[in-house]
Amino acid sequence: MNLDEALGELVRKYGAPVIGEGRLAGLLSDLGALDDPEMRKAAEAFSAGWYGKELLRLTERAKGALPAVWDGIAEAMSANHGADAGAARRFAASAAEAVRRAGSPSGAAPSHRADTDVSGAPVRLPGGSQQQPVLFEHSWSDAELLEKCRKAAAEGDAEAQRFMGEAFRYGRGVEQDYGEAIGWFRKSALQGNMYAEAQLGDMHLFGLGTEKNNEEAFRWYLKAAEHGHAEAQNNVAFLFINGLGTEKDDAKAAEWYRRAAEQGLAPAELNLGDMYRDGTGVEQDYEEAVKWYRKSAEQGMPEAQNNLAGMYFYGQGVAEDCREAAKWYRKSAEQGNAGGEAGLGWLYFCGLGVEEDRDEAERLCRDAAGKGSEAACSVLGRICLSKGGEEDCREAMKWLRQAADRGNAEAELMVGDLFRHGLGVAEDPSEAAEWYLKAADHGNPEAEDTLGCMYMNGEGVERDPGMALGLFKAAAEQGESSALLHIGRFCYEAADGDEDLREAAEWYRMAAEKGEPAAAYDLGVMYLNGEGVGQDSSEALRLFRSAAEQGMPQAQYNLALMYKNGNGTEKDDLEALRWFRESAEQEYAEAQNWMGVIYQFGEGVELDCAKAAEWYLKAAAQDCALAEYNLGYLYKTGKGVRQDYAEAFRWYTKAAANGDSQSMKNLGYLYEEGKGVRQDFKKALEWYRKGADLGNAAAESGLAGMYRDGKGVAKDLKKAIELYRRAAEHGNKYAEKELDLLLGKG
Repeated sequence: MNLDEALGELVRKYGAPVIGEGRLAGLLSDLGALDDPEMRKAAEAFSAGWYGKELLRLTERAKGALPAVWDGIAEAMSANHGADAGAARRFAASAAEAVRRAGSPSGAAPSHRADTDVSGAPVRLPGGSQQQPVLFEHSWSDAELLEKCRKAAAEGDAEAQRFMGEAFRYGRGVEQDYGEAIGWFRKSALQGNMYAEAQLGDMHLFGLGTEKNNEEAFRWYLKAAEHGHAEAQNNVAFLFINGLGTEKDDAKAAEWYRRAAEQGLAPAELNLGDMYRDGTGVEQDYEEAVKWYRKSAEQGMPEAQNNLAGMYFYGQGVAEDCREAAKWYRKSAEQGNAGGEAGLGWLYFCGLGVEEDRDEAERLCRDAAGKGSEAACSVLGRICLSKGGEEDCREAMKWLRQAADRGNAEAELMVGDLFRHGLGVAEDPSEAAEWYLKAADHGNPEAEDTLGCMYMNGEGVERDPGMALGLFKAAAEQGESSALLHIGRFCYEAADGDEDLREAAEWYRMAAEKGEPAAAYDLGVMYLNGEGVGQDSSEALRLFRSAAEQGMPQAQYNLALMYKNGNGTEKDDLEALRWFRESAEQEYAEAQNWMGVIYQFGEGVELDCAKAAEWYLKAAAQDCALAEYNLGYLYKTGKGVRQDYAEAFRWYTKAAANGDSQSMKNLGYLYEEGKGVRQDFKKALEWYRKGADLGNAAAESGLAGMYRDGKGVAKDLKKAIELYRRAAEHGNKYAEKELDLLLGKG
């Protein structure tokens, strides 16, 4: 298939509107996928240069859509070849005018372009302002043009020699011959033609017609760069930054990128933005990065649009602005850039800067993932996990593994999370630790922190506090606030004196200042108890409030207690009620129990024992011993519920199993009296003794009564007196009276 047929097939298959949308990369990919050498040659010719003759053929087949196609050509040149957008349109417009005027093919020469033949090679894209036409009349046919050009080249015309080199390199009018191309390029370059010098750089870098030779590539690129060739300047920078053909020198790379960028070369503007963003070869400067990204983005460079969007998303060099981020991600995505699609997909998933639309998020990310975007695979993993089903979790693992297997640190972290929690896979802490280690090795601070916790607790790895501390500190150096918290807890738990406690407090303080609520809470506890810091209830109150306002239920509960007791502030039942409720509604059991107490006694609310029972039941469902005891009491007394000694016995038994000594005493009473259970003095004696062993005064008094009356045990007044005395010393008034009676004082 020749070029005519290839272009015809494009228009037949896709139509002018698709071409007009600048979908050049996809079209060429489609051509290249056909197993036909001529088609591949056509694809290369189509991407390498834009001749008026070929444009005319395209527009003729577009059946009258001439203006739209010219716009599409200009957009495609700018987006896919890096040409200055204005120059691309001027070139397209002038070619169109020539076609309209002459009614015959134009002989306008292409802008200089060297293909990037290998992944990761420097971008070799045209600068529209440097187009140098070969000045022959437009009416000549290709054969005539080539013959006259060959003659001029043989007579020593440097530009004609360069033209002949391109003809042989790209197979334009002649059989493709890289060796012949090099010969012509060299003749032109020796006369100082910077375009030929740049072409020789390409030939040596990619090994076209010669052995790959980075040193020769650098030499020729440098000559062209020093002559002012913007693309060569960009490529010299690339070689410096990668140490190819010369010593690695980031500072020189930045300088050459600057020279090319100052000529308006969009890829160089993008690359210089990267240097400033990352602090490579220059002092890190986000504002300067934004400046260069914007210049490149405004020329239509999709990678720059994507990077500029990222700066707005993270608030680097500009005020954080998700709407602006969405705008630039969209521009990038509309050009088919996978990074832009993934970024826009994430914003749709989160509802940031755009209205939440998870279907659109998934569509964009699937498209980007199909182009190999690791970020898109990560977002797809999150989207699947958000659906919550077992099959969704398995699909999440599929997407995340695709990204993780290519070294994406965020995906490695999430794969670790799935193995750790058994989502979509069998729970496997050891496998989780392996994935966290991979992510940590790639510098992910959250993975370092999580792996540190696993080493601290011996989860999936052998316990190693020293390793844990090292990981926490590595994460903290990258600003991971939870790592600061974990260092604080490490110091607190290993503390051997006030100095260690003061160090723990300082780590907690740093974490709290970064917005870590658990750190504010822990530091609040230290101030409340005077550990490593001076006892200060007001400061404890402030810290608990900070954590409570960030939604931490335990802090909300402690804040409520301080208002309830007037500790560090004036007593305020209404404020206490507010924070108890906030905590209770987050299922914090102790707060739910307190809500029951508040309704049982009408503290700041109307007394309502039935509502109290509802709150106690919620807390008891979480094995809260106090709530279980309180439920037992309500059933024993019939307050808010139907009196039921058997149900009281059931709840006291649960509370006693959870260590509540008052419930042990009450079980002793129920067994002694045979209420809700068959009377059994021995069991009564057993439960009284369990409560008494925990220091419960009422249980001590009950046990004393058993010895006094000889229930379940031999009567023993001496033992009874001893137990009554102990209970009285613990403040039990009933025991005081019984003791007086036994001692003859009553």
